Amino acid sequence: MTKVQKIDESYLKPNFVDRLARYFPSWQRGRYEERLKTEAIAGGYSNAKKASAVFENYITASTDPDSSVDYGQRLTLVERSRELLRDTPVARGLINRICDHAIGARGLVLHPQIDSRALGWTPERATQWQDEAESLWRTWSESAESDVVRTQNFQQKTYLTLQSMLEGGDCFTLFTNLVRAGSDFDLKLQTIESERVSNEDRQEDGQVFLNGIKKDRVEGVIKDQYGAPEYYQISNNFPTDYTNFESTKWVNRKIFDSNGRRNILQHYNQIRPGQTRGIPVLGTVTDKLLQLSRYSNAELLAAVISSFYTLVITGEPSNTRQQRISPQGSDESVNDKLKLGSGSIVRADEGTTFETFETKRPSKLFEPFFVSMVAEIGAAVGVPKSLILMSFDKSYSASRGEVLLAWVYFLAKRTDMAIGLCQPTYEAFLDEVISKGILEAPGYFSDSRIRRAFQGSGYNQWTGPTRPAIDELKEAAANEKYHNMKVKSLTGITAEVTGKDWRRVIDQIMRENSLNVKTGMESEIDQEEVEKLLEEDDE
Repeated sequence: MTKVQKIDESYLKPNFVDRLARYFPSWQRGRYEERLKTEAIAGGYSNAKKASAVFENYITASTDPDSSVDYGQRLTLVERSRELLRDTPVARGLINRICDHAIGARGLVLHPQIDSRALGWTPERATQWQDEAESLWRTWSESAESDVVRTQNFQQKTYLTLQSMLEGGDCFTLFTNLVRAGSDFDLKLQTIESERVSNEDRQEDGQVFLNGIKKDRVEGVIKDQYGAPEYYQISNNFPTDYTNFESTKWVNRKIFDSNGRRNILQHYNQIRPGQTRGIPVLGTVTDKLLQLSRYSNAELLAAVISSFYTLVITGEPSNTRQQRISPQGSDESVNDKLKLGSGSIVRADEGTTFETFETKRPSKLFEPFFVSMVAEIGAAVGVPKSLILMSFDKSYSASRGEVLLAWVYFLAKRTDMAIGLCQPTYEAFLDEVISKGILEAPGYFSDSRIRRAFQGSGYNQWTGPTRPAIDELKEAAANEKYHNMKVKSLTGITAEVTGKDWRRVIDQIMRENSLNVKTGMESEIDQEEVEKLLEEDDE
């Protein structure tokens, strides 16, 4: 029978000091509770007991989301993160893997999917509208005219935004309407890095007066009475760049216009309710990345030095100096320091002896230790070590498992960009082309439900790079079985494998088959059967 430990109830009774403290409220408040926490009460959490030797120097405090990382600490993390990405291969590889798989070189591709049932449209009319909207979107998004500085198109800017968010903790996108010669559309995007959003004149966080109303301000973000961001204070240059002698000025940018539409987007990973600014993805592993880089450089330098044929020279100092004739041709000799070199031969005086020693570099323990540290860093972020190091030396099952786990994180970041940048930008683009009459959408501005039906959802109309298949034949066989089991649709399989819309793939295949029939390469297929399948898919 299990013996139950009895609680000593004497710990629960107030003692003489507790009763005396009642006459001093400021002292009495919390004293009794603190005393109970320090006692070894049976049934409590051992990790919460302050008397534990494990937590002797482990000082903790409970703070609000913004006070836990103030401006100075967050800025230090941003500075260190940017430095690591410049100088540390593992850090750069980690960020590149995330951006390459979540966004890719082609960016996120739009496949408009309007709610035809809510609009009361036929599938044919909906398809025609979607094709026209997609064509207009490609015209704008694939041009550098979508960028206010005319440098990148929208796909490239999506990649840059995710990269800047991971590196700097957060990133901002500003919508501007700018009429330019040679530009078919007025909508332009401006990407703003984390450091440019800060308190005016680098003042401390607190309350400020704006339009005669007192508001809370946290790191350049002015909030309303409900805690929702209302203004961003954006500087014309980097306030922390001391090499820039231009005076820094701040502008209060309103986040929402009079119609409730967003003018500025903030991209960051919110890990606590009420958190105002983001933390770099490398913030929790900054020290490990720095130490690992130092260790790798030191081990490499040691291996280079040890690669030379090394001699230990012993003897009197006067006999162990390297002698060579002066370049002037005189009999006077010049004393130089002894140096290691590839195939070097030195001359020493009589009485000098040479001894060799065995080198221990490169160390046999370097690789397993380095890989294990990369695995720990990758676990903190969400990317397996095999993808960070681009090294797959395990079995098929192990490698495939690492790829699948990594894609959980990649798809999460892709979703962040789809609903945080791509979809709002697409909605702002629709506002422009529909208001100008370029694209017809009856009831778009008069009914919010109709507007949402035309805009579609950011969760299902954006695709990106497909998940790589380690063994494509096995993947294809699995997809075929899933489709036969009615578990996966052809639309879903096509999006996973190619990143394209299944209907457009089918249209292309039908055109190719028609051409093959004309050239005599294939027999004619049943077009009525294909159209019947398309109608069933729409239903």
